[in-house]
Amino acid sequence: MAAASLRSVSTLCFALIATPALAQQGQSDAQENAQAPTNVVDGLLGGKSDYNIMVGIGPRTKAAFPGADHNKVLPLPVVNVWRDSERFPVSTPDESFGLALIGKRGRTSFGPTFGFATQRKGKDAIEGLSDVNFGVELGGFAETFIAPALRVRGEIRQGIGAHKGLTADTSIDGVIRSANDKLTLTVGPRVRWANAKYNRSYFGVDTEDAAATGLDYYKPGSGLYAYGAMAG
Repeated sequence: MAAASLRSVSTLCFALIATPALAQQGQSDAQENAQAPTNVVDGLLGGKSDYNIMVGIGPRTKAAFPGADHNKVLPLPVVNVWRDSERFPVSTPDESFGLALIGKRGRTSFGPTFGFATQRKGKDAIEGLSDVNFGVELGGFAETFIAPALRVRGEIRQGIGAHKGLTADTSIDGVIRSANDKLTLTVGPRVRWANAKYNRSYFGVDTEDAAATGLDYYKPGSGLYAYGAMAG
């Protein structure tokens, strides 16, 4: 079993939020009765919608690749979608992009996820190690608030075009909200599991790697490989 610790990540995001526009006064009766779009989402969908969208970006610091002994700063895109009946959604820097198709954000919800799989150049770890290509991770999530300020979330993802392994995350987050409910701070523990394909991609040493690097042959199996805490 390979093990690593998750480094804490702090993120400041600059966002554009689609919000309802002010209705104009003094329109004709026909115009007053018409159902005009009230936000950007309404305009895109061509009618009245109860969805809101936030798009933003900020800096994120993380390990250069799984098992790395140094960090790097990367851009962190932020995309949130929520309904008028829901509170501003909670998200953390380490979770994948998710869309709640079942349930409600802020209560209990389920949906698909999309993320990126980290690239590793073998020479950035030890000269002679095999490369791990850049790719994506597709999967699903489930989350629930066991208290108004305490969220439990789980994700499972399959790598495509990169490590081709299966990973699963479990996280618990305490949530602090601003007075206007448009800013959130989260902090809490994490545990990450990976199957053998994932662990062998980043931590394994096959016969070719052993011959090129002088390292011992190593074929890890599945298991918990990371634990730690996150704030953002």
